[in-house]
Amino acid sequence: MKKSRNLNVLSFMICFFLTINLFGQKTFIHTTKDANIKNHITTIDHKLVNKNPDAMLFVSQHYGKYNPHQIGVWYNQDKWKIYHEDKTDMPVSNKFNVMVMDASGPAFVHTANSENITKNWTTIDNPLCNNKPDAVLLVTQNWKGTYNPKPIGVWYVKGKWTIYNQDRSAMPNATFNVAVLDKGTTKKYGNAFAGTHTVKTDKKNSYGDYLSGTGIKDKKLMLFVTQNFNTKKYNNHIPAVWHTGQEWSIFNQDKESFDNGASFNFVKMPFAPEDDTPPNPPADVVTNGENVTIVSYGTIKKPLGRFVQVGKKVWKEFGNKGSTFKFNEQYRDEWSVYLNDDSRKVSIRLDLHTKKIYYKDVKLEKEREQYEIINVSRKVNGMMAKKVTYKMSNSSGAFKNTEGKKWSELNKNGTSTFVETGRDDWSVYLFDKSRQVNIQLDLHTKQVLYGVKGDPLKPLYSITEVVD
Repeated sequence: MKKSRNLNVLSFMICFFLTINLFGQKTFIHTTKDANIKNHITTIDHKLVNKNPDAMLFVSQHYGKYNPHQIGVWYNQDKWKIYHEDKTDMPVSNKFNVMVMDASGPAFVHTANSENITKNWTTIDNPLCNNKPDAVLLVTQNWKGTYNPKPIGVWYVKGKWTIYNQDRSAMPNATFNVAVLDKGTTKKYGNAFAGTHTVKTDKKNSYGDYLSGTGIKDKKLMLFVTQNFNTKKYNNHIPAVWHTGQEWSIFNQDKESFDNGASFNFVKMPFAPEDDTPPNPPADVVTNGENVTIVSYGTIKKPLGRFVQVGKKVWKEFGNKGSTFKFNEQYRDEWSVYLNDDSRKVSIRLDLHTKKIYYKDVKLEKEREQYEIINVSRKVNGMMAKKVTYKMSNSSGAFKNTEGKKWSELNKNGTSTFVETGRDDWSVYLFDKSRQVNIQLDLHTKQVLYGVKGDPLKPLYSITEVVD
């Protein structure tokens, strides 16, 4: 009896893990590069899908660039591809969230044909979703010889789900991957959470009505979306997803406004540990929106000014003609910093990806391009520095901002006090009146410069650390 019971337990565990293996999704991010693009196609090179023609791929665009083109997937020469349905060139640095589901999971391939097409929609007849109005469907086009460059969505009517063209044009004999999940958390499907999101245009944000926050805050997730006609609102635009720094959002790639009530099916997935690309690269690898502190604008021959972070959430714009404006940082994402000047009702977007600075005020419905970005830096700058540590022979010392404009220096020789006389992008300037000594903490050259009043400054110590 004991042996039989153990065998039953073992059999149950085997079945349990087989179920997880069969139905579990995996996710990763695919980023377009010169090396993986050919015309309108980008080739995926990932262990989850290579030499796997039966994989079911579901793809949502993830902001890397604005890319208002419908996409699909295609398997060819042992690799899966993502392509533009309208055959326009695929841009570099665009991102795609990719979900891989086994063909034996809650997914299937649907092909539109003369028997199931009515005007601009094709009717799905599958037991996974028939008579299930609350099911959450994700749809990605799968090329089998027919292009369909139109924005698409799903719609439940008379006991069946349909796939339709948002612009109401005739549905061609296109093929689609379809995933079907129940609303809520579904552990057997990789801990996915499925639901619907309805756009409320009265919920204002600093971006405009082409973006809608979902309330999903966890940045270490993958989000997938498909438009849903359950609120009877068309959205004839290409949607994508993006984390604003505060929450995941859905937006129209062409920046055209949502109609109030536009609806989307969404699935949020844990980020799989074996993925090749993390959702957010380490902040110290490159200068991006998440770590930038100085943004200069104009042209190489004619710089016009710069935005400098001067505090935790405070920035200043310094124009070359002496103008100064103060901004509060609203949030950041991988590519941009969003600033507001409430006194003038002005918002600024420092977009490091497009290398543009965008401007909006109460007189403008949409932001406009204001300047070209010519240089950026991610280092702690002179406007932010609170403590500067340096190396001296066989020991170390530090300058520390103690209060307001007051600084103290502490090293093996004792303590000295200084008054801050100025700051710029890269330096803090100090003066000790009792000794008539000038100090420049030069964060750019990483040197402490010293000079008695009236004499030129000379290097004294090497800076080893700067703290803001």
